[in-house]
Amino acid sequence: MEITLSDKDANDWVYRGEGAANLVLAYIGSSPAFMGKVMRIRKAPRNDSLVETTPSPSSLTAHERLLWKDVDELISSSDHELASQLFVLHVMKPLLGSKFVDAGMHVKVSTGFLESVEKNVICQRPAWRVDTAQVDMHCDYVLIMSDHSLFARGIDMSFYGLASLFLNFHARRVLNAGSLNSTFFERATEPLNAFPLLFK
Repeated sequence: MEITLSDKDANDWVYRGEGAANLVLAYIGSSPAFMGKVMRIRKAPRNDSLVETTPSPSSLTAHERLLWKDVDELISSSDHELASQLFVLHVMKPLLGSKFVDAGMHVKVSTGFLESVEKNVICQRPAWRVDTAQVDMHCDYVLIMSDHSLFARGIDMSFYGLASLFLNFHARRVLNAGSLNSTFFERATEPLNAFPLLFK
């Protein structure tokens, strides 16, 4: 069954970050299909937001079409984003293995979903990013991938969690080298309760 995300689904996705071409949102809802996932949404230049781009017959160059002629789905793709995902799926994944390559999956979205996302994340985005680009309202789909910033067994990836891991690792190295006694080790690996006070 094909899923289409609508405007009511937008509240389940929160801003994670962005680059020059895409926004990345993390899932906070309750659907098992999206738990532990992030969404990549294409951006469009703000001054070109009203100009709809016409898909070309192929998003690949003549050389690329010749090189990948055995992958029909890839060479017939008229969308660059889709071609990129198909390249990862049909070329990189077989070469490197599924353990190391996440091709993701495309999920259809409505214009209402894209408009709601734009409205929800605008205050969280850096001002200079907002001035130059917005969510591409002409997208028919988004790319859903595993959130590789999450780790199993509840490892804390927050600033304080990472700082604790860092101190713990280095304190153990120093202790194993015999330079410090166990009292220092115990103090260095205590939770960093003082840090929140420094950043209030």
